[in-house]
Amino acid sequence: MSRTEVPQYGFNPENPYRNRGMFLSEDQIAEIVRNLAGQIAPDYKGERPILVSILKAANIFTADLVRALNKIGLRGVEQDFIILRSRKDDLTQAENIEVIRGFEIDKVRRR
Repeated sequence: MSRTEVPQYGFNPENPYRNRGMFLSEDQIAEIVRNLAGQIAPDYKGERPILVSILKAANIFTADLVRALNKIGLRGVEQDFIILRSRKDDLTQAENIEVIRGFEIDKVRRR
């Protein structure tokens, strides 16, 4: 497995970091974020994309991705967050998820 390949289902018994409660090391995550930014940036060159993530689960990852995109030259990237709540313990069905807070960035104003 390469350093940037994410193990299936996020678990790899051979991962040296698993004993410290981590699936991936900080360096592995940083490399994955850089690679992802490198794949995203060409598609949005000259544009101002909005990255939307779910609070609280993805806010740090999204911030890292925005920084990586800025570092490789994609400027004007904005973040927005949504907040979801489960109405039941089963999150596998869309009808069990309630949107508490949706998008707030005014997409029309941005043009």
